[in-house]
Amino acid sequence: MAHIENQNSTFFAKVYGTAARSLSSETSAARNREPVPGLSALLATFPTVHVDPGTPASAASEFVSFSQCVDFGGIAANPRDPDFLRISEIMQIYLRTARAAVAGLFWESFFSGSTLPIRADFPDRCRTIQAASFWLADTVVVPHIRAATPKGEILRSTDARNLYPFHPYRAFAAACVRDPGEILNHYLAGFGPRSSGAAELTRKVASYYADDAQKPAVARAVFTALSEAGVFGEYFARFCAHRNMPALTQEEVTPRNLLRTIQRLNHLPSATLARVKVRRALQTRAYFAVCIRHLIQSRHFFSYRPISFRHLVAWLDSYLEDLEDLLAALCAGRGTAAVDRGLKQADLNYATTAGDTLARGQVWCGKRFCLAPALMLNLDAPDTLAPRALQLVQNIAMPSVNMDLWPRESMAVIAQAAQMLKRTSPRNLGRACADMLKMKPAATRWSVPLSSFQPEKSRFRELLFWNGLNGVEQ
Repeated sequence: MAHIENQNSTFFAKVYGTAARSLSSETSAARNREPVPGLSALLATFPTVHVDPGTPASAASEFVSFSQCVDFGGIAANPRDPDFLRISEIMQIYLRTARAAVAGLFWESFFSGSTLPIRADFPDRCRTIQAASFWLADTVVVPHIRAATPKGEILRSTDARNLYPFHPYRAFAAACVRDPGEILNHYLAGFGPRSSGAAELTRKVASYYADDAQKPAVARAVFTALSEAGVFGEYFARFCAHRNMPALTQEEVTPRNLLRTIQRLNHLPSATLARVKVRRALQTRAYFAVCIRHLIQSRHFFSYRPISFRHLVAWLDSYLEDLEDLLAALCAGRGTAAVDRGLKQADLNYATTAGDTLARGQVWCGKRFCLAPALMLNLDAPDTLAPRALQLVQNIAMPSVNMDLWPRESMAVIAQAAQMLKRTSPRNLGRACADMLKMKPAATRWSVPLSSFQPEKSRFRELLFWNGLNGVEQ
């Protein structure tokens, strides 16, 4: 399939093998054995996401599991020489990617139309998924990689929460706790609500992952944003609840059966994996198209050029209808190559209609939720911006100033920020904040152009969420 790519299914043979050959004396079979049988099969079901050169590095962490976007971050680059730093970097990306893919596997029952998330249970569900994903990476994947490369401390950064030369599994081993199930209990409890009666190891897990564990308030805000966009309504009904939907498992994935579920993927026919990959490609596009239509219809956007939106919603509806028809055909048994050709045409139609209109109008998202720290920026609700005026100036406006890249615009941002803090009346402060956030340099630090959804190029950016006031990079 030429249109729906996956360049990462041969990761171990190309990159992991290179690392092991240069840093280990083990046999070839031992070097290329994957940490969890079935993990490569899982990764192979996620289509490749291409990233624009100017995309912030933080964009990879903005994707939520419901987009089914796993940013492989250059894994497929496959360095030709066994450069240690490059191999180490790729291994860190691999751990992050594997963690995201495993988190997506937990929602397989949603994407196959079996279950729908419930608001009351959503925070606990997210916490459990996050704990189990870190547990798998820390206690199963990391020890295997280190055993395969004993001559090199290949996992050495904080990206996977494995500090050089410390690794969480070593701490459990030092405490004589080696049973995976017992360690999982500490992870589940450590990512959960704090308890004064918790075991010492549980408290240490909670402290170690304090910055990573998602707060219940954030999970509730994510659920609200997805609900408002129609992800749990129209999207689920049209793009998930189909009979004979290709799926990796018919069983509800839980932390207790996670390893067994992943291992079973190793025995699935390649045709099944291919059909799941096409399903993800269709659902990913539908997810972003539904989000864009929601932002347009709710007027949660701003643009730098005047443009007519008369036909935009109709074009989005047409694109969604094409995707729905292709998904129905896939569920009815049509071959993946035929669906891929239909998707390519649908993507080109979108690019020349809605995509072109959004790009020419320079249309940007006007409402976006910050995942860490929890913060909603909504330009249509200026009263909510006024109390955060100083924070917005310090963390968005001033860091966006770049006299080389944005000389005139940067001066305008500085002038607007000074006016806000010195002369703007409290009543007009919220509107002044909104005006400042719309300025191009500031917008690049919190918002995203709706034209960043380019399905014909497999390029995606999360639209409803962003990650970190201080972590957003130019």
